[in-house]
Amino acid sequence: MLHAVLTAIGLMASSAMASDWIEAEWSGGSGKTPLTVYGTFDLPVFKPLLEAFSAQHPEYQLRYWLASSTAIDRHVSGAQRPDADLVFSSAVALQLRSVNGGQGLAHDNAPDAWRARLFPLAVEPIVAVYHTERAPWIDQVKSRKHLTELLTDRQSTTRATGVMYDPRQSGVGYLLATQDVEQSSAYWPMLDAIGSSGGWSLRCCSAQMIDSVESGAVDLAYNVLGSYAQARVQANPKLAIKVFGDYQLVMPRTAWIPRWSGNPSGAKEFIEFVRSDAGQALLPAGSRLNQLYRQVGAPRKSIRLTPALILYLDPAKRRQFLATWDTVVNPID
Repeated sequence: MLHAVLTAIGLMASSAMASDWIEAEWSGGSGKTPLTVYGTFDLPVFKPLLEAFSAQHPEYQLRYWLASSTAIDRHVSGAQRPDADLVFSSAVALQLRSVNGGQGLAHDNAPDAWRARLFPLAVEPIVAVYHTERAPWIDQVKSRKHLTELLTDRQSTTRATGVMYDPRQSGVGYLLATQDVEQSSAYWPMLDAIGSSGGWSLRCCSAQMIDSVESGAVDLAYNVLGSYAQARVQANPKLAIKVFGDYQLVMPRTAWIPRWSGNPSGAKEFIEFVRSDAGQALLPAGSRLNQLYRQVGAPRKSIRLTPALILYLDPAKRRQFLATWDTVVNPID
């Protein structure tokens, strides 16, 4: 009886602690053993998998807390250890830093892991989304360089407004921006061209970026997650996906088990379920580990799990990158 009371008090305290930083939460199962997952996968996308795992493992009280990648990293890196049993995020550089710092437990049965501690569970092809009525000409753009040329040609009347991640707020946005710089010298000129043409809006996440295009506020959302883009394009014929022909970033979604986890065995079972054929089938088609994104007309540039990802997290390197960003980008709101 005392154990049940203490458990209830713990759950109430952890829910109160979570309420100021989580964006949404889901719980399922009637088991007595908590299994808490922090994640960045939006609930409409991830809920079928959560429900399937919960049905298969009724012994757990499964809780999924959705938050931004930056909020999750800040929370698990704090002095007060949270009750997370699994941290599942799209900000792979932040994930790698946590594991490299000794915070993750090993799970030797999961292949393709970084030092048996950071596990790819899904992938995200990175795409652009544009408004087919406001900017139908984007369909004919061949590359980032071509887009820049169209916007800077003095004889052209073409103009464009764009929306992208705010790299100061979003770990994913910062990661993708730094990876763009590594891939191509065309990135900064493209940002400058749109900034000078119509200006950039900055948002926290892919869903809000696509909202801005759907509402007609901007022409183009740059660097959105493919799984979200695909669902929205299918629901609205005024939206279309653009894959620039020079390259396409593909980002892993990774998970790790904190060394302070209260249920590491349940976290391992969750990892194995997501990686199984049954689990992968419940993810959006473009996010599955072994299924190539079909709407690709460009070389795929996968973001690899290497220590090089952590370089841009160095405070001096980050300040230098964001200073360059500020001189190029012209936010309109």
